[in-house]
Amino acid sequence: MTNFLETYSEQLHSKRRAIVFGDFNLDLLKPDGPTREYKDILKENNFKILNKIDKKHCTRETATTKTILDHICSNLRDHNCHITMVDSDMSDHKQMFLEIENYRSPSIKKVEYQALNYTALQKCFEDVDNIVVDSYKSLEQKILASITKSTITKTKTLNPPQQDWIKQEIIQDINERNLLWQKLKLNQTDVTLQKEYEEIKATVAKKIQKTKNSYYLKSISDNMTKPRKMWKLINDLSKNKIRDDSGPDKLEADSCVYTDKTEICEQFNSYFSNIGSSLAGMIPDSYKRNQSHQDSGISNMLELKTMQPTTTDEIDKIIDNLDANTGAGIDGITTKSILCIKKNLVPLLTTCINKCLEQGSFPSNLKIAKVVPIYKSGTKSDPSNYRPISVLPVLSKIFEKVIYTRLEVFLKSIKFLYPKQYGFRPRSNTLSATIDLITKLKNRIDQKQLALGVFIDLKKAFDTISPAILLRKLSTIGIKDKALEIFTSYLENRKQVVRIGKYQSTPNTISYGVPQGSILGPLLFLIYINNISQIGLKGDISLYANDTTIFYFGHSIDAMLPIIQSDLNVLNNWFQSNLLTINIAKTSYVIFAPKNKKINDNIQLKINDKLIQRKSNEKYLGIILDNHLSWKPHIEKITSKLTSQVGVLHHLAKCLPRKAQYIIYNSLVKPHIDYLIEIWGTAVKSNLQKLQTKQNKLIKILLNYKLRTPTEKIYEDTKIMNVAQTHTYYTCILIHKILKKEIHTSLTFTKKTQVQKIKLRNANCLVTRAPRTNYGKKNIEYEGIQIYNKLPADVKDAKTILSFKKRLKKHLQGK
Repeated sequence: MTNFLETYSEQLHSKRRAIVFGDFNLDLLKPDGPTREYKDILKENNFKILNKIDKKHCTRETATTKTILDHICSNLRDHNCHITMVDSDMSDHKQMFLEIENYRSPSIKKVEYQALNYTALQKCFEDVDNIVVDSYKSLEQKILASITKSTITKTKTLNPPQQDWIKQEIIQDINERNLLWQKLKLNQTDVTLQKEYEEIKATVAKKIQKTKNSYYLKSISDNMTKPRKMWKLINDLSKNKIRDDSGPDKLEADSCVYTDKTEICEQFNSYFSNIGSSLAGMIPDSYKRNQSHQDSGISNMLELKTMQPTTTDEIDKIIDNLDANTGAGIDGITTKSILCIKKNLVPLLTTCINKCLEQGSFPSNLKIAKVVPIYKSGTKSDPSNYRPISVLPVLSKIFEKVIYTRLEVFLKSIKFLYPKQYGFRPRSNTLSATIDLITKLKNRIDQKQLALGVFIDLKKAFDTISPAILLRKLSTIGIKDKALEIFTSYLENRKQVVRIGKYQSTPNTISYGVPQGSILGPLLFLIYINNISQIGLKGDISLYANDTTIFYFGHSIDAMLPIIQSDLNVLNNWFQSNLLTINIAKTSYVIFAPKNKKINDNIQLKINDKLIQRKSNEKYLGIILDNHLSWKPHIEKITSKLTSQVGVLHHLAKCLPRKAQYIIYNSLVKPHIDYLIEIWGTAVKSNLQKLQTKQNKLIKILLNYKLRTPTEKIYEDTKIMNVAQTHTYYTCILIHKILKKEIHTSLTFTKKTQVQKIKLRNANCLVTRAPRTNYGKKNIEYEGIQIYNKLPADVKDAKTILSFKKRLKKHLQGK
């Protein structure tokens, strides 16, 4: 079977457009090893199984079994295919018929649209310079008036009959080639004409490929920092299905079915805007009156009574740092428009913001969010199966950034944030959280201890924040007077509309939550949840914004259970007092222990008298933690994701030049391998091998190497790092950042010179922690430091992270 699958893979790899019929003797209803490998091979070569995989559509049926052994597969992406099966006495297998609909090229449509003339806008807004702007509302009116005057109507052709990269010169060459072909048909024995046709045919083919390659290379290079356009380009190239943003055709809410597009927007808005109040309404009143859990938990002598005025330099820098790829808010003002009129806008905006800071108010027009529902999964007519994406006005981000900077400085001055809160803070990321957790976890297991981790899931945490409780917490940490009035104004009377295409709902008021898509929202959430660290929990609590984990360590799980249950009761009390709701169905716990350690299966932990589930592994910040820290489930997940990319890369490889192929690799493959490899890259070689094999294959496919090309050659040619090199690379960078204090972590390392007299050549080596088991050996404090210590002195002595990375990569690749 293995030999057959290898041969079959090579044959599929060579097919451009094909349909494959056959009795493969692999049952699609059974997800065993060979069947999984067969499906992976099809996916890798961009082929799709056309069979419906369920027992109703089995291809062979006996009195006791139903199987799907006969398959139809195809890599045709632009045709609709239908399979019909007939049961007859001709064979014990059903006869299968494939019907392919004729491909219909899209009709040409012309539409009119509004386009902004940025040169005219810049000139138009210069006239505003001498006008006194006494409020944000009047400033917004001036901006919108200038945009309206500078907007022109254009006509656009949709579904053009040719690709964007086809130039007039190529069309002329194609016409010349076709003309020769017509002549050749009339004079098929003319050898000279035949030769002339073959030459021009080859020339045109080369010119098309060269023009096509240049076009896509430029398009990909130009859009590297523009994710939306980048993915649209990749989808166009790979013929992937583009996401449909037209919204559902119907929506079911309150036992009614809505089909009118505007009414669908209204129902979405009603659902999204009432999530917070609905969840808060389910919490008993006794919890809401418990103000001891609603205070900040900090007694502070310092106060922030007023916000320091801003300057034109500060506003200028904030505008320069705006993300040009974000969409316009409800006012229609884009980042590009703001950048265009920046010179004249900055002094007016500075005056406007300072007036708001002085008055303790936030402009009401900047408190209206535009919400777009994005389908996740499940029934499309159910509003709960959509994720609301909020877009605030661009100018609100400038106002908020000014306030954010002053609030952040104040919080640092009082050392407010819990050290193990890793979300939304400088020099902190998911690596900060996971490396601290896993290092401690491995150390405790290495010391013969067991660990139990509880992973708490909150229902719509950001949407259920109580503004009243948040303002009380802000007050207790020292934010008073006009400063507090600004936050009061910012949080009250916020509104949102839902927009789907050209349809839009009326505004709804938001009573709960911090604004999604805002600058201030994440920091306000951290303030809201911060005092969870001060409620007397016995466990070790770690936070990444609303992701909450709490770990317990000891020699006996049974002995820890009363402590854990007590903590869960206290935690639940705190969450409900702060109008946050634990999602018990998605909350779980994992017991971490060596494989040879027997654990009691009869363990019960409850929240609100409901059992929480025990799991053998749990996803945490994008990494799967398994109960033995083998990282096997996580590596299998990465391998599966890369397998799904193979078909796309197979198609892209045919139409991209080498430089663009590297860009695609760095966009579609590299991020999956790189993410938290410092953690899971410590897995044993046998667990990493499948991933390494998949990476080898992906590079060969994307960069057009033959599948039997020696692996060493592809890495030598491409200068791409393999899995082991990537782990070494990022582990060394992490250690270097910890030494330079450029990452938020509790880990510290000691140089040997600080503890003993040693030879000069070992002066910048680090002290390792003595391990007892493989858990200790596979920890960053042992294996990671050993890797780092082996680096040449000139690499470790690099002054900046950038120079360290360059020297490290050069060293790893043997240059």
